[in-house]
Amino acid sequence: MMMVMMSRWTNGKIGEGDGIVVAAMGMLIGWYEILLLFSQACFLSAGYGLWLMVVRKSGKNRAFPFIPFLFMAVLLFLFFGR
Repeated sequence: MMMVMMSRWTNGKIGEGDGIVVAAMGMLIGWYEILLLFSQACFLSAGYGLWLMVVRKSGKNRAFPFIPFLFMAVLLFLFFGR
């Protein structure tokens, strides 16, 4: 729910859909696992953002969706566990 509130506070810079997906996942798998998945997704998206800035020479204000990184974190969690 915190991500949904952050979406409203930042005027949509953080997508409200991202917050809804994280909240739904948190209800299904629990708070500890969602923290692990969220932190993994943040690291994955930070790596992608660095790749965009260094290799593709795009600006730091480029926006990209967060849900694909959540999906990759879920796959990593399913295949490699905690």
